[in-house]
Amino acid sequence: KVFTGFVNAALIEKSTAFLFLYYLFSKQYSKLNVNESVCFGMFLGIGFSALENIFYAIQTNSSMIFLRMFTSVPLHITTCGIIAYYLALRQAYNTPINRITNLILAYVIPLLFHGIYDSCLLIGNQITYIIGPELVFLILALEYLMARAISLPHTSELKKKKISLEDWEAIQ
Repeated sequence: KVFTGFVNAALIEKSTAFLFLYYLFSKQYSKLNVNESVCFGMFLGIGFSALENIFYAIQTNSSMIFLRMFTSVPLHITTCGIIAYYLALRQAYNTPINRITNLILAYVIPLLFHGIYDSCLLIGNQITYIIGPELVFLILALEYLMARAISLPHTSELKKKKISLEDWEAIQ
């Protein structure tokens, strides 16, 4: 069930969100700053979780639908927000190591947490109690990332000053 949670559910869903946001940010990043990118990712998560819950409710009569309805929305909002944060940072950085690191973080962190969530749901019983602390952690982590994103300058500001994000961080 752990394999199913990670591969059949989390891998497909997070890969789709990752690729969609990667494509979008590669085409539109010059118009968005990191904070706006995170908000866009969160809106994607809201839409995806609503659609997923509708399909899940149609397919099942299980009491698990109530757990899913109240937990999948914050899970998708936070994981898509985290994807967007790291992809936006990737776009802002100039050095290859920072760009690769943020690309990996954008994919691996949300995949890990989404896989844990789906695996807990599939296993059931008392293991579903892990979902609560996981969601609290994800919400706090996204709050931290959003606070950090607000402090970052827009790429247009960096271009005017002729410095990279790495230079700006060193100055700070």
